[in-house]
Amino acid sequence: MSQYPAQGPPPITTQPQSITVINAPVILGPGPQAMTCPVCHAQIMTDVSDKAIPKTHGFAILICCLGGVLGCCLFPYCISSCQGQEHACPNCRHTLGFYK
Repeated sequence: MSQYPAQGPPPITTQPQSITVINAPVILGPGPQAMTCPVCHAQIMTDVSDKAIPKTHGFAILICCLGGVLGCCLFPYCISSCQGQEHACPNCRHTLGFYK
């Protein structure tokens, strides 16, 4: 004697599978980064521009306090390693992140 009725095994019901997209953080460096823009979804190489950050202002104030010659306190604003780098999409110009 079978455990199933005469019409056969019970129908298999399947639930539609959902796809979860996880946007892993992109680690940005001081130079351009190849990535997919999360806004316009284009494959891009980021545009990088230097931006003054608190470290930049701190170095400028430190130079002034140590008696730097007039104008020397502006050097941190001209040195890339004293500033942060802002990454932007060249297509949509959306800011994608910063490297400090």
